[in-house]
Amino acid sequence: TLLIDALGSFGFTHVKAFIPNRFVEGYGLTVDAIERIAADGAELIITVDCGSLSHKEIERSNELGVDVIVTDHHNVAETPPSAIATINPKRTDHNYPFIDLAGVGVAFKLVQALQTRLDGLPIGQEKWLLDLVALGTVCDVVTLVDENRTNVYFGLKVLAQTRRPGLKALMAVAGVEPRNLNARSLGFALGPRMNAAGRLETAEYALNLLTSTDGGAQDRSSA
Repeated sequence: TLLIDALGSFGFTHVKAFIPNRFVEGYGLTVDAIERIAADGAELIITVDCGSLSHKEIERSNELGVDVIVTDHHNVAETPPSAIATINPKRTDHNYPFIDLAGVGVAFKLVQALQTRLDGLPIGQEKWLLDLVALGTVCDVVTLVDENRTNVYFGLKVLAQTRRPGLKALMAVAGVEPRNLNARSLGFALGPRMNAAGRLETAEYALNLLTSTDGGAQDRSSA
């Protein structure tokens, strides 16, 4: 959701999300998923929270002429996959001072880097993505220290006044008062309800919730 939002701000119009079905495809990148995405006409795949060990899958993507950018925070191999970029704080060939970012935190760093090269999301306006960063950071169960703590602290402030109808509706259903939001609200009230979608049927429902622009969803949920 964070990347869809940000890439839209940068002016990219042909952006689609692909979320594997855990009951059919398992987790992360698969060759089948790569082939389906390529057949759909994609020219670039940006992973979120996966891909650091997907050597075979990314090689297949290269064969099909589809570039891959990996954003991930999981363990890395001694030799990275043949993506055009692998962004992962667990790599040892960098001097970035904090390595325990959540998956969404790494995606957020990509957005901040793109801000230095692309128009559409002025410096400072990325703060409106911090509601998603906070939610993803807490629910990824990383340590709430350093940059993670900062992202969650300010993300809770953004979430309290979020512009996202789906999150407003989710807070209403969960009985979470925006003025009383804390990390526990994310980890035990909002996150599990979203996570349940992928465990019961498809995580696409959670994505649709977060990307919804239909305020009616809140009214129906509140009712």
